[in-house]
Amino acid sequence: GELRDHHCGTELDVISVGLWDQLSSWMEQAKGYSEFKTTKDTERARALQLDKIEVEVQTIIQSFAATEEENDSGDSTASICGSSSKPNVVFCHNDLLLANIMKNKTTGHIQLIDFEYGGSNYAAFDMANHFNEYAGGTTTKEN
Repeated sequence: GELRDHHCGTELDVISVGLWDQLSSWMEQAKGYSEFKTTKDTERARALQLDKIEVEVQTIIQSFAATEEENDSGDSTASICGSSSKPNVVFCHNDLLLANIMKNKTTGHIQLIDFEYGGSNYAAFDMANHFNEYAGGTTTKEN
């Protein structure tokens, strides 16, 4: 609330979201590997059918871009002060794994740490990313 109220009506009213560039970069990296550490990992990666996933991701990107253009926000931007008919863009942590959430045992207050990836993103990103990280597969042992 306060951060949004502070920025509305300023030059920061329309901000760029890096989510789509990051997804595209990850896709290119994933497609660049033909072999992994083990045969099982290579088979698992091939089973993902990255070409189909890439088409789905591009469809989602185009869907968001169309929504934003309908609201006069331009390509890959959204207003943090905008209407409910488009995705809300806010300041996000962008790396909300369990190790970055601290709880004070005395007060019970929660504090987020490690904001090196913090920046503009869609409001739901931190929640989705947190549960993705919470599901596992983020340690060397699990991969």
